[in-house]
Amino acid sequence: MATNKTIKIGEVDVRVDLDSGFICVTDLASLRGRAADNLKNWMRNTQSINFFEAWEREHVPQNRDISFNNFRVAVTSDVAYAISGANLVEAGCAGIFVKRGRYGGTYCHIDWATHFANWFDARFYVLTIKVARELGDRVYGRDTSRLRFSRDLAAESYGLLSQPADPKLPSSGTREHLPAGDFYKPVERYLHQVSADIINLALWKMTALDWRTNFPPDNPRHNMRDFATDEELIVVKALQITMNSLQSQQYTPEETLDFLSVEAEKLLLYYCKTDRQQYTLEKAREKRGW
Repeated sequence: MATNKTIKIGEVDVRVDLDSGFICVTDLASLRGRAADNLKNWMRNTQSINFFEAWEREHVPQNRDISFNNFRVAVTSDVAYAISGANLVEAGCAGIFVKRGRYGGTYCHIDWATHFANWFDARFYVLTIKVARELGDRVYGRDTSRLRFSRDLAAESYGLLSQPADPKLPSSGTREHLPAGDFYKPVERYLHQVSADIINLALWKMTALDWRTNFPPDNPRHNMRDFATDEELIVVKALQITMNSLQSQQYTPEETLDFLSVEAEKLLLYYCKTDRQQYTLEKAREKRGW
């Protein structure tokens, strides 16, 4: 099965890795001169090193403390020192990877590729920005791009959920347990999960644990929202806002669930008003089995 798709940036055909959405900067660097030399010069540039470090700290939680000081010292003290994509991968970077073989190359997140284009060629930079805006549609599809955006919106709203009236502490044997001295974090996580499960029950008639038990995902980091339709995610966001209001009025969890179950049906009918939307929802349910 093909793992790449080709897009056109100016006169250059650029490969896109379909699994990650990363684009081949080796192809970008082949516009003029030797691609390998262009990439090495870009990677050893001080501004590029600063960008790599800042991007990783901002976008990759486990790289909050990543440091490229060794690279900075090396390029300053040795004018012949070269940094490769493999070096950056070994340093822990998530914004880049290298494919080996005859048709391999260095692949980067679109942010990195845009940074390279800015360093490399002004016109190429403008064209890459344009492609970056279109990449979601051309690689993932317009509906999927909207779905990912809606999923992020729904995820953000979980912070609105307040605490149930009579919460029960998680047991010390659960994943929510934290060492003494950080008492509130496990409680907060538990309460947010209870609130999230009320919404799951209202919309999908199952809790997150029920779903993982009966429909275990291939990727353990995925949750129910990753498989929801665009309209379902909009309903989730609406239910989160309604739930926040109900909790402020001291509704019990049982009363909240009853109210939201009725509301979820109404909202789904409202947001799936066209034949196409209804068909999309039915096919999505059929495909995922729930």
